Amino acid sequence: MKFILPDGDAWQEVTIRDGENGDVIVEMQSKEDVSIILNENKKAQKGPRQTMGKGTQTSQYKLGQISALKTHQLMQQGIFYDDKRLRKWFADLDNELWRTMHKKRMSNAV
Repeated sequence: MKFILPDGDAWQEVTIRDGENGDVIVEMQSKEDVSIILNENKKAQKGPRQTMGKGTQTSQYKLGQISALKTHQLMQQGIFYDDKRLRKWFADLDNELWRTMHKKRMSNAV
């Protein structure tokens, strides 16, 4: 038996099945539509740098925007609360879609 439970912008897929010894097995999988976040990030990458304040705070800028499930995943990996590791994660070109700033590729030309 499979249920889908809405949870804000995400949903939970719950599967209930019989186990080998007559046990009941409940499997839960979280899913989230991140297309809106990724589209907003693409637009932001094409625009100017988004600063987080005025005056002395202009050096703080919005590096990226991630979904709730991606945040949870990064927390489980110990990345989210470690500033250096989180910046490194955002700097990885594999995670470019989560960035709100365009990352310039470094050339090897001399």
